Amino acid sequence: MKHITNALYAIALCASISAVAKNIDSKEVQILLAPGQDWSQYAANIGGEITTDPTIALPAGASLFQSGLILPKGTINLNQQSFLVDHNGNTIDPDMAIGTFSNNSNALVPFDPQDLPDQGTVLNQSSSLFAFNSNSMNTPNQLLANGTQTFVNSDRSNLNMSINGAFGKNESLNGTNARAELHVAPDGQSSVLVVKFEKKIKAQTP
Repeated sequence: MKHITNALYAIALCASISAVAKNIDSKEVQILLAPGQDWSQYAANIGGEITTDPTIALPAGASLFQSGLILPKGTINLNQQSFLVDHNGNTIDPDMAIGTFSNNSNALVPFDPQDLPDQGTVLNQSSSLFAFNSNSMNTPNQLLANGTQTFVNSDRSNLNMSINGAFGKNESLNGTNARAELHVAPDGQSSVLVVKFEKKIKAQTP
């Protein structure tokens, strides 16, 4: 019986070791935006009305809030039909995330998914919060950024961001820039923001 007990203890010990958070150092992350999922929000004030439907046209001056999950580089293959699974076919959930992302933006021009603007049109001005996982509840591991979004085509737009607030392990990114590409999934149910930083961000898995 003693040998069985020791074996079970060894198995439990190995399981606890494998569950230890993994540190992430990378210049690139993916952000999954998926309205309709519990962990992703979308809301737009379109003038006297708030909609949670991302297919509704936005007038100039509309304010928009959206949030999603920050994932390690390469989690999602951008050639997939759906971005709600990783490159191995596993369903994306918050346990895979290295943080959360939220964005507030103001539309500079009207945007209608059925009547797209010209390439190069600056769509909005925005402020974003990257809240990376941290091993200290008392030390937020965050980045604040301001930027603009430029339309490319029906499947992509670009964001240029300036980081004007950096805290915790990512304090060294203050004053740097980031570029991002927003890719819409072929099934239209989600999108991935591929963000590239000038310096490596620091985060950890749950």
